[in-house]
Amino acid sequence: MIIWSGVGFIAALITFFVCCCCELLFDYCFGVGYYSSHGWTVGVALVVGGAITARIGYAIRSEESQLDNGSLGEHAEPGGTFFFLPLPSAGLAIASIGVVVIAY
Repeated sequence: MIIWSGVGFIAALITFFVCCCCELLFDYCFGVGYYSSHGWTVGVALVVGGAITARIGYAIRSEESQLDNGSLGEHAEPGGTFFFLPLPSAGLAIASIGVVVIAY
């Protein structure tokens, strides 16, 4: 089952990349195992990854909406969904999950 369409797969890639970078950063600054033993660090990584994903989603949406769809003169439909959410909304959902993880 495909859970994305268009460029929606970048939501997972960006979030995974940011989580890996945050793990390396927190473990380097505070000692090995810090990222794994503190839940708020995962929340911070999700908030940052979600914010980057949402920003990229808004940029893609605005860029694609300015393109013409051939000779019909219609605007192209902005593409990219992740778990059936448009890319900007998926980024906000990921960031919201991060806020919940930080709160608990």
